[in-house]
Amino acid sequence: MTLKTRNRTLIVFICFFLLCTIVSTTALLKQAFSPAFESIFGYKFFSLKGFSFIAPSDKTVILALIFLQFFIPITTILLFLNFEKTQSTLIILFGLFLLGCQLQCFRIFIGLFNFKFSFSMDYLILGKLAIMGKLLVLASFFLIAAESRNSTKLNIEMDIFIAIIACFVITLSIPLRTAMPSKNFGIIPGYVTVLNFLGIITGILTAITFLVSYKETEEKIILNLLVSYCIIMISFFILTSTDLLWAALLGSSGLALGTHLFMRSLHRMYLWS
Repeated sequence: MTLKTRNRTLIVFICFFLLCTIVSTTALLKQAFSPAFESIFGYKFFSLKGFSFIAPSDKTVILALIFLQFFIPITTILLFLNFEKTQSTLIILFGLFLLGCQLQCFRIFIGLFNFKFSFSMDYLILGKLAIMGKLLVLASFFLIAAESRNSTKLNIEMDIFIAIIACFVITLSIPLRTAMPSKNFGIIPGYVTVLNFLGIITGILTAITFLVSYKETEEKIILNLLVSYCIIMISFFILTSTDLLWAALLGSSGLALGTHLFMRSLHRMYLWS
């Protein structure tokens, strides 16, 4: 992928993410002031009722997803501005991670529009997108680890295409348990054990790949990438799976910190060395 093509792709990502942020925020505000919101949750959104630091709350899930929704375009813009002239495939691969985060953010519509109880086609589509989002998050960092030794590879498009197709096929093969709605705007996929095993194995292989890259290059920056990867992954899965405010704050802080460390490592790798 040439520098020009990569930058154009990032611009498309930015426009798409900003559009999603506008739509999500508009939908939230529309529902928050609507009587339908109170009928679904039993309380108004802009009230202290249903809001607790230690007790489970749907309101916490909404706030976590809104944070993630704003985090995505802001990070993509910073990525573009800081690395516009840097020939690195890791930049577009991190954009793939942000795309996975965006697919996960679509979960907010499941709760806001009561899809989790109606089991409509909207619920099925949004549920599948959420599953694919998590798969893309895992696949993107595996590719980042694999390409950290050769970060100026030009034919990265095929690797990205294969990763997206693989995630799409796996997503189609995973059913949704529509008879058992999740409590936190999530979805309950079938074959949970298989998915969890796949996620754990992918995470371990990614860490091992980073270590192998470090062994071959002896560059400490790759270890920094490994540390930021661990922080980002743990924080992302905490943020997108919790309905506890303290855990959501922990996940959002960790995601911001991990992203900062990741981008700082890329700066050292390409701009300061």
